[in-house]
Amino acid sequence: MNDPPATGKGSRSPHARSARRERILDAFIDIALDESRLPVADEMAERAGVSRATVFRYFESLPELRMAVRRRTLTRFPQLFALPSAGPALDHRIDGFVDARTALYEQLHPLLGLERLQDSRQPDIAHLVATRHRFFERQTREYFEPHLDELDSSRREDLLTAVSILTSFESWDQLRRTLEASAEETNLRWRRIVKLLFADA
Repeated sequence: MNDPPATGKGSRSPHARSARRERILDAFIDIALDESRLPVADEMAERAGVSRATVFRYFESLPELRMAVRRRTLTRFPQLFALPSAGPALDHRIDGFVDARTALYEQLHPLLGLERLQDSRQPDIAHLVATRHRFFERQTREYFEPHLDELDSSRREDLLTAVSILTSFESWDQLRRTLEASAEETNLRWRRIVKLLFADA
């Protein structure tokens, strides 16, 4: 399927270009989520309703496309990257935190797993991977801040590091795929271990 002819100003407008670009990114995301694999340009073009040439006009390289996909994923699924409101009880806060992380990984794992197929030596890609990890670490710190005040700095940092690593995508992948734990088993295991970490802090 090819692009419609550019006969009016609207087709050349920044808004039209942005919408077309988003359709390409959404096509990549939908194929990856549906089929757990990298889509090829022809598939993205067909699903987005554009020509193959248009895909390459917007994204000159595969790393550039994948970086744009990550940014689009954040804006398309903001609810999955947010943590729930929580009361003062630590157990309830931990349960909400673990539920949010497991829901994120269960829904978006094909996209998150694609990072492993990329060359981490490329500065832009390495930067985005590191940015995602820093975002999750900062989010963990802010979410549990009310329960960290009484800890000295070294114990606080050790606890946050342990929780961040435990509830990372890499940990989820190890449990769900390598150890073949169910989503429910993974969730319950994380809840128990995070509560033990806070109890021992």
